[in-house]
Amino acid sequence: TLTSPPIKVTVGPPLLPVVSLRTTPRENPKAPEFCPPGSNCVYPSFVVLRTGSTNDDLRVYLSYSGTATSGIDYPALPESVVIPAGSEAASLMLVPKDDDLIEGPETVVANFTPVPGAGYIQDPNHAKAAITILDSDGPPLLPVVSLRTTPRENPHAPEFCPLNVDCSYPSFVVLRTGSTNADLRVYLSY
Repeated sequence: TLTSPPIKVTVGPPLLPVVSLRTTPRENPKAPEFCPPGSNCVYPSFVVLRTGSTNDDLRVYLSYSGTATSGIDYPALPESVVIPAGSEAASLMLVPKDDDLIEGPETVVANFTPVPGAGYIQDPNHAKAAITILDSDGPPLLPVVSLRTTPRENPHAPEFCPLNVDCSYPSFVVLRTGSTNADLRVYLSY
């Protein structure tokens, strides 16, 4: 058998920058679908960070998924972002589009897109980030309909009412809550 003398291996920092994804704010980022005029709404952002040298621009490739639809629920986000020379990060703000659909909360998830020879290493622990879009359109307020009788106590109809006698017959009264600007059709069964 042949043996060689021991060698010393030193592992240094990666030669390529390591990129990671996060959001700002970091915890529970939410984007309101609607911002009232004159309000100071703050929208969350996806943030792409890099380690290592910042001497050159670094183009990073992204893709998006989630329950929200690009171009419908939010403007299409770019497929790449450039971290400029001298900077350690670049941000993409998410400003949802307001619509009249009742959808509930929806998510937008940013992921690194694998690209051969991209010139960076993806941090596997921070390779995606998510933002929740908060729907401004709640379920429609439906009227509440109730039924009562008049008179309220002992609503019994007389079996016979002689002519020229004022007999009080009980009746059903349908009550509603909410707007009375439009007719409300109510179906009853006996």
